[in-house]
Amino acid sequence: AAAMAEAGHTVAVVDPSPDSLAATERRATEAQLADRLTAVQGDTATLAQVIPAGSADVVVCHRVLERRADVADALRAIAVALKPDGLLSILIDQRLAQVLQLASDGHFDVARETLLDPELLDRPGLLAGLAAGGWQVLAEHGVGCIADHIPEAAAEGQAEALLDLEATVAGMTPHLESATCLHVLASRAEFRQGMAGFR
Repeated sequence: AAAMAEAGHTVAVVDPSPDSLAATERRATEAQLADRLTAVQGDTATLAQVIPAGSADVVVCHRVLERRADVADALRAIAVALKPDGLLSILIDQRLAQVLQLASDGHFDVARETLLDPELLDRPGLLAGLAAGGWQVLAEHGVGCIADHIPEAAAEGQAEALLDLEATVAGMTPHLESATCLHVLASRAEFRQGMAGFR
């Protein structure tokens, strides 16, 4: 949020945690960003109460949604907050990466539960929720497709080459499922379709 404000954008952070809000406010004050960076208590259920309808150019919803049951209501609230041509940037943790991490730590029972949990939000669930809510997916990217799965020593002195490989792999469908996180950029499909005749 601070980086976006430093780049000149007006940013409102919505967070249910008082501690996180206090940290954001301190950062805004220290960086002299109080005129562009504000923090308000809330979540997707109360978004309409803290963000005026149709006022946001972009909603960044990163590592917020974890369960399938949360998706529909959250996407409706975000749609209300966005301008008609607004964008949604959403990031979720990937199921397979969680399973592999749990297994690597020796938590095999929990890994199996995670693998089979029908309510855990994964790529198919997110894409289905977006489609059902009238959203158009503009781009998908894997985050940590390669970098999160190799020893640190292997990347030593080769950061640029690793980043280049990661960027190349990030948009390849076969690797999206193995990435640590999935990033999706979406817009309201009906707006895009409605604008098609004006190009």
